[in-house]
Amino acid sequence: IACRFLRAREFRIEDSLILLKKAYDLLKEHDADNWSSQGAEACLGADEKLVKTFYPHQAQGYDRYGRLLCFEHNGNSNFPAIKSVTNRTNLIRYHLYTMEKCYDEYFTKTPKNPAGLSTISMCCICDFENISLSQVSAGLDHLNNLIALDNVCYPEQLGKLLVVNVPGFIAGVWN
Repeated sequence: IACRFLRAREFRIEDSLILLKKAYDLLKEHDADNWSSQGAEACLGADEKLVKTFYPHQAQGYDRYGRLLCFEHNGNSNFPAIKSVTNRTNLIRYHLYTMEKCYDEYFTKTPKNPAGLSTISMCCICDFENISLSQVSAGLDHLNNLIALDNVCYPEQLGKLLVVNVPGFIAGVWN
């Protein structure tokens, strides 16, 4: 873990310690010690399967480099429906729960690379098939929150990001 924080700050020790302190403070702010053992539904305040119907995502298997595979079907996301069953704070807690609890289980089972070490990173596949401009607008705040959170709490965790079925209006914004 320390190496990820060091790499994220180009091995500047003082900057790495500042980032680590920010991560600690964020986890404390979101009361991670108390809800992390309670399960996904306690974090969400809603049925996890219901939330996944509005925000289809899962972690399943590994790529050929031993990275955990995460799939998101962003084109089938319905952020107004998500907000009708849970709130922003609970979504952040759920994300933290997923990263801390569920991925811990995956990473302890991660296949070893040729050097005999586990790869502690992810390969995320985001599918934008069927996405509309209104979906992008509705989900942008949530996405920005997660990116900011991951940049602080989980630096150097994303090994590869694949974005597929991107409509022209997203490609223009992305560039």
